[in-house]
Amino acid sequence: MRKLFFSFLILAAVDAAAQKKGGVPDTTKSYVPTGFRVGTDLILLGKSYAKYLRGWELNLDTDFWRYNFAVDYGFSANHFPLANKAGAVYSNSGHYVRVGADVNFLLKDPDRNRLFIGIRYARGRFGEGVAFADSVKGRGRFPDALYHYSLHNDKLQARWFELVTGISLKVWKGLWMGYTARMKFAAKVSGDGVFSTFEIPGYGLKTPSIYWGFNYQVFWRFSWKKTGALRPDK
Repeated sequence: MRKLFFSFLILAAVDAAAQKKGGVPDTTKSYVPTGFRVGTDLILLGKSYAKYLRGWELNLDTDFWRYNFAVDYGFSANHFPLANKAGAVYSNSGHYVRVGADVNFLLKDPDRNRLFIGIRYARGRFGEGVAFADSVKGRGRFPDALYHYSLHNDKLQARWFELVTGISLKVWKGLWMGYTARMKFAAKVSGDGVFSTFEIPGYGLKTPSIYWGFNYQVFWRFSWKKTGALRPDK
């Protein structure tokens, strides 16, 4: 995890040094934000029409010259049968938040389209449960019976990290669209004393290996300052 984090910092520092070494006068460099974008994940909204999933996500970001500060807030709820256990149904629901920063590598684009790499820190609060249904065949004068019981993990907390990359393009006026690929890792859950956590809202299946995610996002940008290329053309 530390190696990935420092790799991100080194990449940003090397790229910034390369730009400076190029000798191009940076007359447009400014760390004052020119506006902000508000958006959502279309894939998650589309999945919410499925039988077992509901969810939404709100995305917010703003620019500081070639760097972008991003915050995501979302909700997810799942309800599906466990394939390896007959009569067992798993469910969870909770909220999550991600914060982090990106480095934009499209410096000369007057529309400020983005080709970026970044890092995120995420936290979530959620609850989960497993419900079981067992049938007992009756004998003699006793009828068949169906028994229900359940296990619950309530008030769980989770945290994880993400390395992200993607592209975001201006489509029309303030309308932007793009995608974000996520490499999620180092997930940790506290409070799961009844049974081991199966899935984390906003993260996915809790596994010891890296978990991958993908978002297709739509944004609307609110500007309060005239934008232009981050660096003039040579």
